[in-house]
Formats: sequence, structure tokens, C-alpha cells
Amino acid sequence: MNRHGPIIIVEDDKEDQELLKEALAELQIENEIILFGDAEEALQFLLHTQVEPFIILSDVNMPKIGGVELRRRLQSQNDIRIQSVPFLFLTTSAENSAVKEAYQQSIQGFFIKPSTFSGIRKLLQTIIGYWQNCVEPY
Repeated sequence: MNRHGPIIIVEDDKEDQELLKEALAELQIENEIILFGDAEEALQFLLHTQVEPFIILSDVNMPKIGGVELRRRLQSQNDIRIQSVPFLFLTTSAENSAVKEAYQQSIQGFFIKPSTFSGIRKLLQTIIGYWQNCVEPY
């Protein structure tokens, strides 16, 4: 895991993109933030770059391809660089079937977006802090 790599955010809602970006800025997260409004764009970036992201935060319900399908396609790659990146969902609602389907794709977390900015900031602080302190084999 590249703790200094960019944080990839895949979110089709522009307001949510800005809230996430602003919350990370307030938390003084030094990682570059790369935003994608579409899972297909994120997939193409991840497949064709040498950048090793720190984490991927994705919405579930998006036009074209959804977050679960994005995860499925990334998991099907033989590139361990892509497969080893923590992949988490941040979404506005969580039907049990969507949560089950997501975890079948070996995601590392499924979170409901809080309705307040302070809630979003606190959730991101918890997520980022966890992964910054997580020990991994080398």
C-alpha cells in the first residue's frame, strides 16, 4: 500500500465531490486527491497509469458502470498494484443486497455518507487514519 499515493474518489455527484475534497483539505490530508465523475474514467486511469493509489473511495450507484462493477473489473486484473489498493464504498443508501454484492468483491469497507459536513469529515478522518496506521506485509 502506498500511503503517499493519491486518494482516488469516484463520485458522479459534483456536490458530494466538493464536500469530500473540502473535508480532506480540512483534515490536512497531504495525499493528492484525484476525482472522477464516472467509473469508466476511473477504470481507464487505473489501468493505464503507473500511479499506485493510497485508497479508492467510490460511490455505488453511478451511470454507465456502478461502483460494484468497477471493483469487479479491477479485481479481474492481474496487476497486484491495482488489486492491493484498499477499495471502499461511500454511498447515500445501502440496501442489504448491495452491501452483500459489494463484499463479494472483497472490498475493504462500505459506509453510508453522513448527512452533515462534520459527519463526512469525521468519517474520512476515521477511514484515512485506519489505513495510514494499518500494517501490511512487505
